[in-house]
Amino acid sequence: MHVTRRTPRLQQARARRGQGGGRRRQGRGQGDECLLREIVFYDTPRFDLYESAFIVRQRTQHRGGWPVGDSELTVKFRHPDIDAAAKIDLRPVTEHDFRIKFKEEVLPKKGGAAGTRSLFSHKVVLTLPAANLGTDLVHAARVFPALRAAPGGYRVAR
Repeated sequence: MHVTRRTPRLQQARARRGQGGGRRRQGRGQGDECLLREIVFYDTPRFDLYESAFIVRQRTQHRGGWPVGDSELTVKFRHPDIDAAAKIDLRPVTEHDFRIKFKEEVLPKKGGAAGTRSLFSHKVVLTLPAANLGTDLVHAARVFPALRAAPGGYRVAR
C-alpha cells in the first residue's frame, strides 16, 4: 500500500528544494495500442546505491519490440527524515527536460508490526532520447552530482 499526503512541513521542504523549478516534459499520449514498458535498475554489485538510500532506474516504452518516444532516467533518494531528504540536491547537469518531485510515502511498519512509517522521497526524472542514455554509473554521476557522494567509487574526472 502506498499513500501520499501533503502536510505544511512537506510543502515547506518542497519550497526549500525549489520543486517545480525544473523544465517540464510533455505529457504522454493515450493511444489504444498496448505498449510494453521496460524498467532497468542500476546499482553496484554490492548494492552501494540502495544501501545509501538511492535508486537509479531507466524506463523505456516499446512498441513491436522497438523503443518509442523518449526514455526516463530517474534518480530517487528516500529517507525517514524530511530534512535529510530535502537536503539532497538532485538537479541534473544537463540541458534535457527534467522534473523534480518531493513527497511523503506512508508505508506499513517493517516486520508486520501494526502502524505506519513515513519515507520522504526526493526524486528527479530526466527525459531524453534512449540513444543518449549512458548505462554505466560513472556516466550517471556526471549527470547527477548527488551520486558522487554515494559510496562505490562514483568520483568522476572533471
